[in-house]
Amino acid sequence: MKTLKENKTNRKAWTDQEDDQLRHLFSIYKRQWRIIAREMKNNRTGKQIRDRWVHHLDKNINQSPLSSMEKKIIAEKCRTIGHRWVEIVKCLPVNGRTPLMIRNYWHSQQRQAFHRIRERMSVDTLLN
Repeated sequence: MKTLKENKTNRKAWTDQEDDQLRHLFSIYKRQWRIIAREMKNNRTGKQIRDRWVHHLDKNINQSPLSSMEKKIIAEKCRTIGHRWVEIVKCLPVNGRTPLMIRNYWHSQQRQAFHRIRERMSVDTLLN
């Protein structure tokens, strides 16, 4: 099995040119990620190409901010069914959300809550 260094995969940020090339090749090869990777000749793996498409370029993805209703549903479902992101996405009224979007939103909210609590605790300790 090849290591990451042997594969010399590209971990740089995606360029607009690469995105355009991926859109074009997707129109030809659909979901044949390995073939698209070979055709792109940019040292990206099939997995990197798939992830770029599924999480960023697919036109079916809804990139708009989450509504307050969606946020409430996510919070409720996290309490009742846990972190089953695929199941939570199915409960949302808006199509085009990905499990990764929902997971990132949830973890972002948890981090913000943690920092707010920590800040309050440090201020309270200073005042007492």
